[in-house]
Amino acid sequence: MDSYDVVVCGGGPAGLGAALAAARSGARTFLAEQHGMLGGLWTMGLLTPFFDAANKRGLSREIHQAMDASGHASLFRGDNIWMYHVGHLARLFDRLVDEAGVTVQLHTITDEALVEDGRVVGVVVHSKSGPQPVRGKVVIDCTGDGDIAARAGCAFDVGRPEDGACQPATLFALVGGAPEDTVGPKDILAAVEAAGGELTYGGPYLFSQPGAPGVSFLMCNHIYRLDGTDAAQVSRGEMEARRLIVEAIDLLRRSGDPRFAKLFLIHFAGQIGIRETRRIRGRYHLTADEVFAGTRFPDGICEVTFNVDIHTYDGDGENKFQTLRKVAPYDIPYGCLVPKDRGGLLVAGRCISGDHVAHASYRVTGDCAAMGEAAGVAAAMAARQECTPADLDGTDVRAALDDYYRTLKCEG
Repeated sequence: MDSYDVVVCGGGPAGLGAALAAARSGARTFLAEQHGMLGGLWTMGLLTPFFDAANKRGLSREIHQAMDASGHASLFRGDNIWMYHVGHLARLFDRLVDEAGVTVQLHTITDEALVEDGRVVGVVVHSKSGPQPVRGKVVIDCTGDGDIAARAGCAFDVGRPEDGACQPATLFALVGGAPEDTVGPKDILAAVEAAGGELTYGGPYLFSQPGAPGVSFLMCNHIYRLDGTDAAQVSRGEMEARRLIVEAIDLLRRSGDPRFAKLFLIHFAGQIGIRETRRIRGRYHLTADEVFAGTRFPDGICEVTFNVDIHTYDGDGENKFQTLRKVAPYDIPYGCLVPKDRGGLLVAGRCISGDHVAHASYRVTGDCAAMGEAAGVAAAMAARQECTPADLDGTDVRAALDDYYRTLKCEG
């Protein structure tokens, strides 16, 4: 059995942040990712606008500086939200984990927790090499859906309280023959209507890929009532989304709007964007009241400024957009990353402990990356001190995280 100080499950924004922070903090770190490249929704999902990243230190700032210097960054919209070339992002991530000394295994699914006396002591991963047990002093669940925490027996909540319904999923596509400027919902919806069609999402966008003239990302669909933890439902949802994308491109081409006359499909995203599934119950549970009040915590490990952004659940009639409500900047406390009923485990990303409304604010990738970095620093501390993450004082974790950020080469 392979053995590491820290085992990170999932190589998306949270997993990248966690693995880099743990390894840079001196922990021998293993990172398992189910796809063939790192980055998760940033790369495989084509979700290149980095929401709630401009106020972050660490990985988000490293990415921006590297992409901007190479000519692969551009402004998505005026509130300082940037987007990047997805291929160059993937290559950057390869370089960062290699330089940090992370052991990376791609095409590897982490789907089983090893539990001894109420403590998670490792995982079982599956790949072309077969089942492989990997032991870790600390395991960090960055699967997005809290897969490892759920397999370990951690309690969790799903969706809105009244019926468990989750926000819809969205599949992105890469298209060519597109205008250079971002095209927003008003113009896209008008063109689709002119062609006699209708979209399942009321907020579609077409935005160009930095450093690739004529190549854009298309966001145009909602897949409703999809359980992101059910493989059969996800499979059907992705196939339905691909049909909707092809249909949308055809409608735009036939609309009579010259901006869309030469639009064509290049490829679909390699994974559908899941907005909501499990929320693991932690030592602390963040609430909507705290989010709207701008609550600060002594052990705050991530500042969030993003709206509460709840995409509609059913898409009936004209209800195809979302509910937006501004928040005062608030903290996510360390306790939200610590499951309340299993030791040796941390969670990071959208599956942390919080209520349904709070989740709709902190679920975006800039915050997930920062949560991952906090989890990585905490995991390295726990491994070094031969204790579980629950034994750590959250204020000490916050201080160590500040120290970690100060050691990074990125400026600012």
